[in-house]
Amino acid sequence: MQASTRGSQTSKRAILNSHFSQLTIAILFLFAGGLCLSSLHAKEKKAKPLTEEAIQRKTDVLLKVLKYGTSLERKAALFEIEKLPEDKRDPFKPILLESLKKEKDPSMKLSFIRSAGELELKEAKENIEKAVEDENEDVARAAVTALKKVGDANSWKPVLEKLKSQDLTKNSNLTVSLINSLAEIEGGENAHDFLEAKIKEKFNSPEIRSYSALYFGKKKITSAEVILQEIAFNETETITLRTYSINSLGKIKSSSSIPKLKELIEEIRKDPSKDNKKNQLLKIYTLGALIELGDETAFDEIVEFSKDDDSVVRLRSIQFLLESKRPEVREILEYKSKRDPSPKVQKAASDALKKLDGEDSDSNSEENDSSDSKN
Repeated sequence: MQASTRGSQTSKRAILNSHFSQLTIAILFLFAGGLCLSSLHAKEKKAKPLTEEAIQRKTDVLLKVLKYGTSLERKAALFEIEKLPEDKRDPFKPILLESLKKEKDPSMKLSFIRSAGELELKEAKENIEKAVEDENEDVARAAVTALKKVGDANSWKPVLEKLKSQDLTKNSNLTVSLINSLAEIEGGENAHDFLEAKIKEKFNSPEIRSYSALYFGKKKITSAEVILQEIAFNETETITLRTYSINSLGKIKSSSSIPKLKELIEEIRKDPSKDNKKNQLLKIYTLGALIELGDETAFDEIVEFSKDDDSVVRLRSIQFLLESKRPEVREILEYKSKRDPSPKVQKAASDALKKLDGEDSDSNSEENDSSDSKN
């Protein structure tokens, strides 16, 4: 009975300590930042810009937290640093760079790497490249992502070397991150010979081959045209691999694929048995590729897909509407961004509007949407 009571008291103390720690962080940042409490209760009210004095107070507190705080407190401090104006972040560079070198805790190492990427801390490049080889997969993935923002013309090399060490017969988040990074990072096109060889090996994971197919489109690797055509029009391949290959044929402007793409559309139209969910995706990607290849007749069908009951189909239609560059697209996207029943579709439409206006967005492309990648 006494043991049970002591256990209960210990549990209560742990909970109180946890709540106290979180409350400490909240009070710390409210005080340091000079934030207006009323803004916490009214989202529509914008926080007042911090004064120079408030920024200095906040900087002093954050530096101490990074030196002496718990893991939870230091992670919160890193997010606060990212909120500061760019010209006020320099005092944090030395401690961030030192922490990247010396931090042993994987979760904290991951947080420092992520922040270095978000802050575009170019001085951290060397340490982040080393972290690509970290034995902790989450740390390695964070490093690969950060390199997109802090890497240079040679940063593709450690990414490719890491990819070569992976078992491509198995799907893994790290392998996908490595391929996606090569598709975006400067110099990533140098990996095309390796990925062309691997996509041809049918014993490799269908998912990994699918992301390889997307890579060729993003990097405009025209030498992959033949293998992409072979996959795109092969009914024994998975729907995801076929659709991603079709997408890339459009991206690399494969005019020789137009007849086969139109033939595929007609096959789906004529055979009701093929008009199922999987082939709807095949059809919409084919129409999207035709739009990329200059076939304006495909536009009206893409608009119809934007009204489909399936949110995945609507999500994909947003991408292709944007790529059509038609003036009437704005009105459709404005409607979808506000009234579509799917939050994912709303966000995709909002991001597409930002791109129309020449703004950056955090839009997720095909590789980040797993809902149509199960086949």
